[in-house]
Amino acid sequence: MEVGDYLGKSLFSYPNKNIRLLAYYVELLSGDFSLSVNDKITWVKIEDLPSDDLAEADIPISSILQKETEIIDERIQ
Repeated sequence: MEVGDYLGKSLFSYPNKNIRLLAYYVELLSGDFSLSVNDKITWVKIEDLPSDDLAEADIPISSILQKETEIIDERIQ
């Protein structure tokens, strides 16, 4: 896996903890992801990101991705 440019962050306060989520562009070069916090990975198109199925701390990152769709499309071409 190769970590690329910084995408954005989400700051969210749950009743029992604060979350600071940093998002980066990543290129999977080979192998599989190893999950340490979540229990699954689902590949979806950016325009199909279901904000109602995301954790509240993830929604701002989803919004950033949806706004950056054109930039991301250019990166993968």
